Amino acid sequence: MTPSHGPADPTRPDAPAHACDERSVDARCVDAPLLELRKITKTFGDVVADRDVDLTVAAGEVHALLGENGAGKTTLMRVLAGLAHADVGQIIWHGEVVHIASPADAIRLGIGMMHQHDMLVSSLTVEENFELARPEPPLALGLTETGSRVTELTEHYGVNVRPDQRVDTLTVGQRQWLNLLRILDGREIQLLILDEPTASLTQAEREDVFRTLRDLRASGVAVILIVHKLSEVFEVCDRATVMRAGRVVARRLVTETTKEELAGLMVGHTIDTRLAGPPEAPGEVILAVSGLCTAGAEQNLADVSLEVRRGELVGIAGVDGNGQRELGECLAGVRRPSAGTVTVRGRDVTGRPPAELTRMGVARIPEDRHEHGLALGLRIWENIHLGRNASRHLIHRGVVDTARARRLAADLVARFNVRTQDLERPVGELSGGNQQKVILARELGDAADLVVAVNPTRGLDIAATQFVYEQLMAVRTRGGGVLLVSFDLDELLALCDRVFVMSGGRIVGEVAADGADRTLIGMMMGGEHQHVAGDAVL
Repeated sequence: MTPSHGPADPTRPDAPAHACDERSVDARCVDAPLLELRKITKTFGDVVADRDVDLTVAAGEVHALLGENGAGKTTLMRVLAGLAHADVGQIIWHGEVVHIASPADAIRLGIGMMHQHDMLVSSLTVEENFELARPEPPLALGLTETGSRVTELTEHYGVNVRPDQRVDTLTVGQRQWLNLLRILDGREIQLLILDEPTASLTQAEREDVFRTLRDLRASGVAVILIVHKLSEVFEVCDRATVMRAGRVVARRLVTETTKEELAGLMVGHTIDTRLAGPPEAPGEVILAVSGLCTAGAEQNLADVSLEVRRGELVGIAGVDGNGQRELGECLAGVRRPSAGTVTVRGRDVTGRPPAELTRMGVARIPEDRHEHGLALGLRIWENIHLGRNASRHLIHRGVVDTARARRLAADLVARFNVRTQDLERPVGELSGGNQQKVILARELGDAADLVVAVNPTRGLDIAATQFVYEQLMAVRTRGGGVLLVSFDLDELLALCDRVFVMSGGRIVGEVAADGADRTLIGMMMGGEHQHVAGDAVL
């Protein structure tokens, strides 16, 4: 789908016609649009989230909405979904101006939105969550009929969950699927808004989602896809609208652009994707895991052993739900193993609490920044110091020295490029990329010896992803150790020195990332291969 010519420059006199006039793309593709957004402006106090935004979407198209975290994409879609109200502008639906005051209004029109961070109630079952999301009053149909509908949907889409299963036992990927299925359940959807739907999915799950989107497109449903992985734009999208700093900066036909052009339009400059080379040789063992087991977890660990040395970045690959989450929790001190040992710099820390591990220089970048990484209602500077007031000597006579805490937070905000002008803002008001940078500032600001990172680039744009990579590589370069759990095999192979493969709660292989055989790793991830060490099959 990618053309052979290079990125178009709209400022050049010889640029293609489609690059000169953004509106011409819409004119060539949409004669009678399903949706038009005209001059949408939305502000939050002094912050302008969207300014004079126009967007046109046709029935039966998949439309990519691109931009950095904080570009205004999600806010614009929240206006369309009735979760926020524009200060200025019009929504035109089937050629008529409509007022969408609430999500119920959007649903009645046939507009559904799946959010990046799921809206499920973790303590309830799958069928109870479906019942809560139905347009009818709760329990209008009863759980028996809802459970039957859940079974029908999950079997149709190949999602391996039970109606009576508690949501807090599900993988992130399964939860993501359920968010999508809840929208499709019993509604006449004409426009589906998906905010980073594949951020936590494996490659196989992504392909299933894309197949579903193609089916929806074929049936005339329009899809607006907020996405950061540009390869996905070329897999499934027809057109792309690019936003930057709250404005639309470009519109493109997917068949007439390139990844390089879109990336440059998103950030306003060329991104250098080169990463620092490996150190000359790894140092002493900083993390040693031996015979680690868990009991009572959804996916029990069984005799997991591995090492991470100073100056090493070690990856954990595997399909979601094969013990990676439990391993990360054991290493971060939030889950106690039933057997085995964990040592850091030769000291046994098995089952020790997170606070003690933090004092020992262990940093944790959790998988879900909302659930486990941040206190969304607290201010930015407070989140930067969570769990570190004592180690940063911010407590004097039992009271936090707030003036000094704010000064140190300001330094860390500048160092980690958190885009905010006000440290007093609740961290929940920041974009996803800036929220992740707050976590990095807290966890890496004190030069941690060991970093345990679980899917640290989930839902991040190109620039923010690159920033996370650079921070992890910097830990390795200065002689720290990094254990990176990721569902993105390309990410692991690009960053890591070695990759362990997990399946069924066990380490089933170890390969050198340099020149690794992707097919072999894929087979091991699916449990289809015997144990592998290095490049040799045992």
